[in-house]
Amino acid sequence: MISDIHKTDTLWVPFYALIVAVVSEFLSWLLIYRTSQYKKIKNDVDRAVKKLSRSKDAVVGILNKKAQSKKIKDDERELQKLNRDMYSMRMKGQFFLMLIMGAFYAISASSFEGIVVAKLPFEPPWFLHGLTHRGLVGQDYTDCSYSFLYVISTICLRINLQKLLGTAPSAAQAQMMPSGFQLPDQAAAMR
Repeated sequence: MISDIHKTDTLWVPFYALIVAVVSEFLSWLLIYRTSQYKKIKNDVDRAVKKLSRSKDAVVGILNKKAQSKKIKDDERELQKLNRDMYSMRMKGQFFLMLIMGAFYAISASSFEGIVVAKLPFEPPWFLHGLTHRGLVGQDYTDCSYSFLYVISTICLRINLQKLLGTAPSAAQAQMMPSGFQLPDQAAAMR
């Protein structure tokens, strides 16, 4: 029954997710984004993307086609190397953040063990039952557990917070992302 759900429980979960998102972005800034090394690599990536874009947009004659193709490949290799460097720098800080976020999840999840925090307007597919119904008793799969609401809230809030703070991956980084991680329309537009 919907009356079994306490509205305060439903509101606490996104609030916890917001706290975690703010703390994790602050720690990311402290460990990664404010360093001169990261700023230098970020500027180099932006510069390399502009250079690659100019190379691709350049109009060349038939004779220069081969030289232009080689220049584009060289620019792409340089950009991939810079993106790899940026990724490895970010991963060092992300590992530490994963530990903190995991610890906070474990602590806060124990407070909501067995408590229905929301009612889903649909029954999720069977392969999501483990997440949406984790720790809940009964077979009503429209009952939503803390885990599901927390994960969804954290993802949404953290992405929007990164955009707001300007720490989200730039369009340049998204452009160089392997096509397996892009939507089909994005991958087709890159070609």
